[in-house]
Amino acid sequence: MDAALKRDSIKWAIALVIILLAAFAARVFWLDRHPLWWDEGLNVYFAHQTPAALLEETRITHDANPLVYRLAMGGWKELIGSSAFTLRLFSVFLGTSAVALTWAIGCWLTSRKTALIATLFVALSPMQVHYSRETKGYAFALACALLSTYAWGRKLGYLDLGLPDLGGLVARLGWWTVYVLSTTAALGAHYYLGLLVLWQGLWVLGCAG
Repeated sequence: MDAALKRDSIKWAIALVIILLAAFAARVFWLDRHPLWWDEGLNVYFAHQTPAALLEETRITHDANPLVYRLAMGGWKELIGSSAFTLRLFSVFLGTSAVALTWAIGCWLTSRKTALIATLFVALSPMQVHYSRETKGYAFALACALLSTYAWGRKLGYLDLGLPDLGGLVARLGWWTVYVLSTTAALGAHYYLGLLVLWQGLWVLGCAG
């Protein structure tokens, strides 16, 4: 019985790895085929500013976009570089992370079979692939929102996937810290993600009732 369960787990793991590789390939292929366009270039311009200068530029230009993604991109730029390829690679990794998180949350809400189908859709969705290839905040917002939901479920005991924690750092800091940080980042990347917090609160109230 244990051997059968182990073989079954290996089968699902292999399927997930294949989907993740396909997701990454779809997002990274010919990533710098086109130059940065206006919205991307604007984000890159803001990412080159210091936090203080970014706040001042936002005030002067009356730019209403949240700042967290631009700050995160500024850190990424310092680490990796500022070519079109390396800047867009930030969204590639975030978009691929969203695929993995879709699997984890899908296993919680449904069966592994349904979770795998949902993961495949997210991996190869033209819209998901498109926004995971641009220096815009959508892939960042999605990854943070999914991580928030995953950490929220782990913290409140809703998730029991039989998976190990994501490393010793998470074990030390706790899922509550991960939840607060990812939710704050999500809210700082897209205002509409306030609806995510509302949904989480309604879920808790529904379970309590």
